[in-house]
Amino acid sequence: MGFSARDSVRAEIMDTLNVLNDILHHYPQLYDEWQKKTDEELKKVARDFSDGDSDVERSIYHSESAAFENAEEMKARFYNAIFLITYGHVESCLKYMTDEVPSKHTGNNSYLEKYKNEILGKVGAEMPKDVSAAYSFFNEGVRPLRNKFAHNGVRQKKPCFNKSDELELEHIKKYFPSVWDDEGYLCVDSNMVSKSLQEATILLDFFCNITGHEVKYSNIAQQ
Repeated sequence: MGFSARDSVRAEIMDTLNVLNDILHHYPQLYDEWQKKTDEELKKVARDFSDGDSDVERSIYHSESAAFENAEEMKARFYNAIFLITYGHVESCLKYMTDEVPSKHTGNNSYLEKYKNEILGKVGAEMPKDVSAAYSFFNEGVRPLRNKFAHNGVRQKKPCFNKSDELELEHIKKYFPSVWDDEGYLCVDSNMVSKSLQEATILLDFFCNITGHEVKYSNIAQQ
């Protein structure tokens, strides 16, 4: 009989990704349920305070339900938040796996690049094709987009990229073709976040394995 023993570091890293995936996939249903319940409550409030006057009831209801008009912006903020958390999780996990990260960051490489190179150098490993693709997705696509959101805010028009950002923008558009919404704002949708979580799983699974945080299997001889 065989069984697998969970490495505690790996468990924490991968469980976080699973939780983020669950939140992402359940959010639309939870949001719709919340909106429906809140709408019913607002209608009741409008009836209770209108003293039977239908015009007053409609006025109260429309005034109180105005927040629903920002539903799409609320969803965008939610997806942006999960997107930022996903990148932060990948970077912090790679930092943890380096054991001893240099105290000063020098050169033009990103922290993500620095941590990746240090881990691969220590263990003498190379990234296979799928992991290399996942890393490029994060370093060239997710990282610069994450920086735009983190440093410049969520709602940004196209001019937030200047001429010096053109190469960076081309990289972002390579991985996220629909990075601009219909109104010209920089945005992240559920598909982009889902893809980021998938690539994060590939990347972190590999680095867990090469740093000794793999799933360990044991065999117990049957009596």
